[in-house]
Amino acid sequence: LLLVAGGVLVGAVLALLLAWGQQHFHWVGIGSATMVTKHYPVTLKGSDFLLTMTSVLGIAIVAMIRPLRRTVQDNLVESLGMNATY
Repeated sequence: LLLVAGGVLVGAVLALLLAWGQQHFHWVGIGSATMVTKHYPVTLKGSDFLLTMTSVLGIAIVAMIRPLRRTVQDNLVESLGMNATY
């Protein structure tokens, strides 16, 4: 979970930097002379960032439930000495 949270944080910072850079420096252009604007417009919304981070963390938690239960069950069996081999 810490690894996922760290990845979400790093990804959010990189996304903010890229969006800010596109807004100010116009790195990615459209490439068409008939367009009103020459670059791709970018809008930063806090709700989008919150929804994305919450979704990624939620998916990570759901994905970790089964392996975590298995690990806890295996450790409990080992600590009680119930791991008899037949």
